[in-house]
Amino acid sequence: MLENQPDSPVYLLVAGYKIKITFGSADFRFFRKKFITEFTSLYSGFITKNNNSNTSYEIIFTEKPIIKTLRNKKKEQFIVYFEQLNNKIIRTFYHISIFQFQLILKYIILKLLKNSGFVLHASASIINNKAFIFTGPKNIGKSTTVRLLNSKFKAIADDSVIIKKEKESNNFFCYQTPFLEKEYWIKKSTNKYLISKIFFLDCKYKSLIKMIKNKKTIISLLINQTLLPDKERSKLQLKRVLEFTGYFDNFYYLNHYDNHERLTKYLSKLV
Repeated sequence: MLENQPDSPVYLLVAGYKIKITFGSADFRFFRKKFITEFTSLYSGFITKNNNSNTSYEIIFTEKPIIKTLRNKKKEQFIVYFEQLNNKIIRTFYHISIFQFQLILKYIILKLLKNSGFVLHASASIINNKAFIFTGPKNIGKSTTVRLLNSKFKAIADDSVIIKKEKESNNFFCYQTPFLEKEYWIKKSTNKYLISKIFFLDCKYKSLIKMIKNKKTIISLLINQTLLPDKERSKLQLKRVLEFTGYFDNFYYLNHYDNHERLTKYLSKLV
């Protein structure tokens, strides 16, 4: 069992990036075991074997007997939950929560994507082995859309996807994120999917689907749903959004409140 192996490294493969995670030994073994059990359950779809290829980033878990805290003028206290050792290694501690670990993962993934892609707030389904992506503002129906389609088309995301350009093929692909989502029934994996269509959910159109041809409109809609990091890296990822919109043309408005049987039938014809 992983929790009984001191200093045993685990590798997560996310959007083609390998993240090495080392679980150091700890005197308080209960907290180490508890965290590793939760980690293994949540990220099993991304755990991969070490094939001796270079790792993109590393996270080292250690025990922190004395927990350092920061205090501001309002007398609010904050626990230090990770340390940046260098530009590719982070040290963190067993006292953090799985939610705080999520923040670390987001920080790393956004950093790795700065020259290759971006994270989009979206849900997605697989139709004819290609990704159909559904995006839009909060509570617009992203989760509902993939849930309705799931009887026929496999759902791969309900809150976020990674859109990344691969150098070998010069194509953009859709990857699942390791982030916690609303729908726990969606199975995660390291697979990549060629993108077929991107739909902006909107119920103000009478027609079921309407193609968007104006690139300025598309760029504005995409940027509004892109998860951006700090100001410096946001500029780089905005460039990736512009690059993607210049490369990809299949953008649509989708009236997702239309009869879902009609929607399922119509989408199955769009390849």
